[in-house]
Amino acid sequence: MNKTFRLNWNLDSIFQGGSNSDEFRRYLEEWESDMVELNLLLEKLDPFHFNLARGSWTEAIAQLESCEERREEAESFTRCLTSQNVTDGQAADLQEQFNRANATFQRLLTSWEQLLAQVPQNL
Repeated sequence: MNKTFRLNWNLDSIFQGGSNSDEFRRYLEEWESDMVELNLLLEKLDPFHFNLARGSWTEAIAQLESCEERREEAESFTRCLTSQNVTDGQAADLQEQFNRANATFQRLLTSWEQLLAQVPQNL
């Protein structure tokens, strides 16, 4: 049984417009804005007073999870765009924008891990 699969995907079902998608550009901007907020939350956390500020830690965890979900979706979409048409310059630009934002996210993730490592083990 031979099946023929399309070489192009319907990426408009995810973000209308493909590599020209204003919706996806806004999505990336919102992700970058969320990371600014995450950075502010992380800067306020004090690992030595964890018990006194559990709400702040919970808020940071929720923001971190939200940023990770956006990262995964943005990565998948940009990979699909560039795989679908390797000569699409706008897709390459979006991939580069994603790469820069992802570097910021990875830095924030490292900061989060460093904070967690400082939380006293006797809590």
